[in-house]
Parts: sequence; C-alpha cells; structure tokens
Amino acid sequence: MKNMIKICVVMMFINPLMASIVIADTIDETVEKVGVTQSFDNESSESMLETKDDNSNEIGLTSFANDSEQLASSESITEDSLIEEIPTESLPVKDEQISEQLDLDMVEDYQEIDLRAVLKNGSVSAWSLPYGYEGYINLGLAKDNMVVGSQRIIKRQATTSNGIYYEVKEGLWIHKNAFKSMDEEMYQDINIKATLKNGNMSAFSLPYNYYGYRNLGVAKDNMAVGSQRIIKRQATTSNGIYYEVKEGLWIHKNAFKSMDEEMYQDINIKATLKNGNMSAFSLPYNYYGYRNLGVAKDNMAVGSQRIIKRQATTSNGIYYEVKEGLWIHKNAFKSMDKESYQTVNIKTTLKNGNMSAFSLPYNYYGYRNLGVAKDNMAVGSQRIIKRQATTSNGIYYEVKEGLWIHKNAFKSMDKESYQTVNIKTTLKNGNMSAFSLPYNYYGYRNLGVAKDNMAVGSQRIIKRQATTSNGIYYEVKEGLWIHKNAFKSMDKESYKQVNFKAKLKNGNMSAFSLPYNYYGYRSLGLSKNNLKVGNTYAIKRQATTSNGVYYEAQKGVWVHKNAFTTSEEKLKKVQKLLDKKYNSYKFGIYVESLNDGGTAQINGNKQMVAASTGKLPAIYYTQKMINQKKLLPTKYFVYTDSINQMALSYGRGGAGILQNQPFGKSFQIDTILNWTIKYSDNQGANFLGYYAANKYNTAMRNEISRIIGRSWNSPFRVSPRENAALIKAIYQEGGQSIKYMQNTVYDNQRIPKYLPVKVAHKIGDVDDYRHDIAVVYANEPYILSVMTQDYVTYEQISQLSLEIYNIMK
Repeated sequence: MKNMIKICVVMMFINPLMASIVIADTIDETVEKVGVTQSFDNESSESMLETKDDNSNEIGLTSFANDSEQLASSESITEDSLIEEIPTESLPVKDEQISEQLDLDMVEDYQEIDLRAVLKNGSVSAWSLPYGYEGYINLGLAKDNMVVGSQRIIKRQATTSNGIYYEVKEGLWIHKNAFKSMDEEMYQDINIKATLKNGNMSAFSLPYNYYGYRNLGVAKDNMAVGSQRIIKRQATTSNGIYYEVKEGLWIHKNAFKSMDEEMYQDINIKATLKNGNMSAFSLPYNYYGYRNLGVAKDNMAVGSQRIIKRQATTSNGIYYEVKEGLWIHKNAFKSMDKESYQTVNIKTTLKNGNMSAFSLPYNYYGYRNLGVAKDNMAVGSQRIIKRQATTSNGIYYEVKEGLWIHKNAFKSMDKESYQTVNIKTTLKNGNMSAFSLPYNYYGYRNLGVAKDNMAVGSQRIIKRQATTSNGIYYEVKEGLWIHKNAFKSMDKESYKQVNFKAKLKNGNMSAFSLPYNYYGYRSLGLSKNNLKVGNTYAIKRQATTSNGVYYEAQKGVWVHKNAFTTSEEKLKKVQKLLDKKYNSYKFGIYVESLNDGGTAQINGNKQMVAASTGKLPAIYYTQKMINQKKLLPTKYFVYTDSINQMALSYGRGGAGILQNQPFGKSFQIDTILNWTIKYSDNQGANFLGYYAANKYNTAMRNEISRIIGRSWNSPFRVSPRENAALIKAIYQEGGQSIKYMQNTVYDNQRIPKYLPVKVAHKIGDVDDYRHDIAVVYANEPYILSVMTQDYVTYEQISQLSLEIYNIMK
C-alpha cells in the first residue's frame, strides 16, 4: 500500500495526466479482480442485466462509477484494498526509482467442470488466460466477446488470487461472478387440473433458467386467460415451479389457479331459490370443464322449489345440482323445513286477520300462499285446533284441511279454571262488560255491560269465580259473568267486645243498620236522626271495616268512631305534659289507650338499646305457641349451652336464676316463661328463643315484624312505640304471660311504684339505660312505654307514671 501511494505521488509530479490514467486503469483492474457478486432470483432481473450502458468504456474510472452500487454492498471491499490489488505491470514505468512490480500468480490451478451458465454482467473484464496467470492479456469487457444473456456449457475453470475464472471458449476467460448458474433439471410427473388466471406472467420454451430456455412473451400470448388445462409435468427451478402447458410452453404455477378435486355427495334436501343473482354453472364451480351459464334466475324462477339430490364441495363452498348440467351455490337457496306435525287440542280465536295463510305450513315443500287470514276466516271467530306444525318461522295452526295460519294470528282461549268461593260483594261499576261465560272461555258471548244485567249498588253472594287471562270473573247468576273489578268486596265481619263510654259529638255522620260495608247493611240516615248529640253511650261492641272502626251505640245503630269523643281529651292533656316536662333526648315515651287506640308520645320512634325489654318478642311468641296448642306449657326441655350459641342470644350472667342451674337439667316451658318475666332472666330468654321461637326462625321474625311494623332482625334495639305494640300483643293474647307480668321482683319501682291499680310490666336496665313497659289497668286500660338514657332514675320514671295515671284514671 505504501509503494502504491509513493507511485501515485511521484506520477503526480512527473506527469499529472499520466497519473490519472494509472489511477483509472488501476481501479478498473481492481474491480475486475474483486469481481461483482450478484444473484438473479427472478425473471425481472433479466431485463436489467440485458441493458447495456452506452457510456461505459475501457476507462477504469467510468467503469468503476457504473459498478459502484454493486460494490457498495460488500463490506469486505475497502478503498485501501482496491488500491493495493492494482497489478504493477499495468503502470507505465517512467523511472527506475518507481519500477516496483507486484508478483503474478505463481501456481496455475485448472479444474475440469461441467456447468451451464448464462452471462449476466457484460461489464466485467475478459482475458486471454485466467487473470494473473503468466502471459494473460486483457481482451476488453465480457460483452465485447459474447452476448449478454447467452448461455454456455463451461467445461474448465481456474482458481486465481482474484477468484475463479471460467473458460468460455479457448482463449476467453471471464470471472465467474459475471455469470449466473443455470438450474439443474428437476422434472416431476403430476396430474393437476388448472385454469390460467394471470396472463401477464412470462412464458418460456423450457422451464425458466434451464439450459436452452427461451422467452416466449407472456402467458396470454400463448393461451387464453381462463382456459383450463390438465398439467402432466412440472419442473422445479430457482424461481419456483413451472407447469408444462404443452410441449415447448412452460409457465410459472402462480399464473394458474388449481381446479378443485371432485367431491360429490348424495343428499335429499328440499329448497327454494331465494337469490336469483348468484352464478349458475354447467358443473360445480372450479371443477374441470365447468362453464358459466349466467345467473340463477336465467335458469330457474326465483321462489321455485326443488328437491336436491346431489351436492358438490368446492373451494368456494357447496353447490347444488338443480338438474343435470345446472349447478348453483347453496347460498342462493333457502332450505325448506323438515316436516314436524303435532297433535294438539287448542281453543283459539283469530285476532290478526292480516297474517298470511298457506295451503301447507310455511316453508314446507309444496306450500302455496292463500292470501291473508281474514280472506279465509272471520276475525274473532273461534276454532278448536287439532294439529300444528313447527317451521323455521314458528308454529302454524291447521284451521281446516288446506288452511294453515301462524299461531301469532290467534289468541289462545283460556283453559277453564273455576273455583268455588263465598264472597259478599256489591256492584260498583256498571259499565264493565258482561258475558255469557267467563271472558275468553271457548263459546263465550258478549252480553253488553253490567248495569244492563243488574242494578248498580246491589249486593250479591258470589259462589263461583273463574280465572282468565284477563283476571277473575264472578258468576253473578247462571249465564252472567262480570269481572271482579266491577264489584267492591264487602268486608269480612270483625266484631270485638269492648267496654267503654263514648259521647256523640258529631250528629252529621252516617248511621247504618250494620257496620258499613258488612253484607246486608242499610243506611239509616244521619247519626243525629238516631242518637242524641251530647249523650254518652256505653259501647259494648265495635267492628272494624274497610272504612275504619264503627261503634254500636245502641242495637241496630252503627256509627263511625269519629263521631264520638273518648279518651281523646285525656291524651291531649298527656301530650301537653310530655311536651312541657319530658321533651328531652333522655326520654322516649309512648302512651296508648286500649279502649280506642288513641296515643300520645315524645320521641316514640327513637331507636334505643333495648336492654331486657328485648325479651318481649320471645315472651309473646312463646305465649302465642301455647295458645295455638303448638306448644304444651308443661313440656320439658333440656337446659344446654346450645341456647347461648344461638344467634341473638343474651350473654350469660346478669339478671336471672336459670344460670345457676346445671346444664343437662330439664325445665317446663311455663317455668322458664315465668322466670324470664319475674326475674328478667337472660338465660330464660335464650331458652324461650331456642325452643319456643325455634331459634328465632323466619316465621317468628315475620310475626314480630308484623306487630312492630318493620323488619325485625334483632332484640337488642327497639323504640318506645314498638315496645308498646309488643306488650299490647301480649295483652291481647291473654294467658299466663300477662299475669306473670303483674307479679315480678320489680313491682316496687318505676311504673307500678305509686299506682293503686294492677300493672303488668317488663323492665330493662343496661349501662345508662332504664326502661319499663307496662299495661296499666285503670278504668280505661292504657299502655305506658318508657325508655330512658343517660342515667334517668327509677324515681323519675315512677313520678312520670303517676302524673300520667292522674290524667288517664
């Protein structure tokens, strides 16, 4: 490299023109020596290689410029290597001082070969002998000695310091990189049915790049696009597989689409043509020999029905053989339904006359359109359907032979469902329809409206009703049915024996012969026409109606309770007392008259810690089970720790005496009921909850929820009003519980302490909470429910109780 630099520098000083020639020739030979590596993997490269650069000549600089793109991809060739490999014999020697020469190849190395190749790069140098061999002479470029693209059988090659050179003919050697090796012949016998799809791909006399092949233009110049051929031979080349279309004509396989292998199946499908625009063929699409017959509707009518006996699977899906020589894609058809009949017994009436009618069930083979339903039967007419058919469009009814209509056109008539009843009622709405049978029962007829058949306000005892799709109908008499909504049910009789006095204050309220809306009641006019305003009457009986409570002031005269004054004035005084003296967060007080239900309260709905008043639900439910004979008071149950493991149990310890008894001992329910009330026994409450209340099961919880008016889930929080409702329920149940409450160890404190009358009560204490819930047996009994917090004293509760008693007594 250093010698080369020296030569170039000296030449620049001696003769600048000569120096440029030396450099150019050096670069030219260097390019030749390195060779040009290029592969030709597709047919498109031929045109590039066959293009001759008219500007190229023997001057090395120009040649180098043309070949620079080829050399740029070789990482091993550098500028230094190009200069170092210039043979010194190519330099004109002008001075002995710069006559240093490079060595020729010292050993000649020839090899016999048998290679077929085609000249691709005509710009590579040609030599009389292999480059660098003694006596070699430059013969110009390869293209000056042979045509680019010409093919040769190479029999000899030589290895040189610049690579391998091929002997094209005697006295002509060219670097192997100027050639592209031709493919080794590889033929295969095949049997492929194919059709020409791409007519623009090249055609050749032999497989591409096989020795002797010639370009015959493009495929469409040699055969029609779309024409079909059976290919018997193919050849594998460096550019893929080529098909022999006929002798002397080879085309790449990518120009063809393989035809489908025949796959026929015997079937039995009933179908109707829906899409007439799909193609029709003489054979299944892409089967060898198939022809286009236009579109389906050119060959058969849209909507026509066929029984398909054969189908074929193709690359484009399944095709049906409509008839010999006519194949259409299955997607052009809609399969007809498989017949599926069912025997039924359905009573029905036609509601929609605009739905289609058919000779057979819709989409069954052979069905015909008969217009719409109303053209074949009257809307509203009733039929008993004996046969139906399931189709892809739903269920169809056979109205008669040869007439099928969709079930949605009909309204099914109701299945008869009669019930024996005993309902006292009165006609309120005379404009509702009347029928000969219950509405929508088979055979029913319209009889007009109710008032055309009976007087509004008249009372009836209904003995039979019928359930229909439109609700319940009452049989007023044989052959007359009216909807129950036309009637107002009369109240179920609910009498109660009472004992209190009431003063008539409002003489303008109605009086009745029986409680209002009780069967048989009659209006007696106004109360003042039957009773004297201002008089006090002894009320011995009252009745609950849908319009409230009625009092029997005298035999055969019933007047609403609102016409009388009872404990109302007393409770107003109680309310005034509560508002003035006990309106504090510390107090929750609820007072209720047991005669007429009048109330007074302060913080009556405030939820507070229940303490032992939370035992009232278990006490009530135990008494209820005893009264209903579902639980014997004398029945023994085992005292076990299981009662303490139950949810909602009170903790062991605290008030009571059962905790001092050993586990395993048995006790009567009545004994535990007494202890729970008398001693406020915690273990007793758990005992009752476990055995009598069935571990506070759903039935028990629902009963307590009914009493207190909310969902009850725990005995540990309650309001004064809810406690009042619970002790009232115990009072109304009667039995031993209410008696046990009149004899407790707490009777000398709180509510009973200063009262001169019997008191039934249940106390509760925990932390700063002090409670007492009581029934006070004054002349007119009342409930007093007191709940306190923040350490209100027993004495304060006793004083409160006395103040209320002095008003209510």
